[in-house]
Amino acid sequence: MNGAPRNKNEMPDVHKIDFVGSMIEIWFSLNCAAYHLAYVRVYLQTAALRTPLSEIVKLEQDLRNKAQADLVICRAHLAAFFWQIDHVFEALDISVKQGQKEHPELRYFWSYEKQLKKIEEEPARTTFGYPSPRATLSRNSPATSALL
Repeated sequence: MNGAPRNKNEMPDVHKIDFVGSMIEIWFSLNCAAYHLAYVRVYLQTAALRTPLSEIVKLEQDLRNKAQADLVICRAHLAAFFWQIDHVFEALDISVKQGQKEHPELRYFWSYEKQLKKIEEEPARTTFGYPSPRATLSRNSPATSALL
């Protein structure tokens, strides 16, 4: 192997992920999700997120700006937490498929795939308009119209 990409869209220094690598990716994503959740919990304890809006509007501009900054930071960590959780499901899907490829004799990868599909069809995964990675987006779906 000369290190050159096989096609123009492939990066020469990025290796194909194997099963162990995908498991590491899941662990890393869970750690990142825990990090962001910890900060959400910290910022939920700040005065900005515990004070009613009617009282915040009475504060000086400087204090309102600080409260707004706390709110933005909390929202950013909350969004990152949910993004990481979504990434965990993507990594689970990749690792199951990679496990099926690398270890076809181990039948539990196929049962894991069925269990993952059940989880992806749960209301908690579909309520917010995020389709499962296996779903195809149509022009009329809520997730597609939100992107357009």
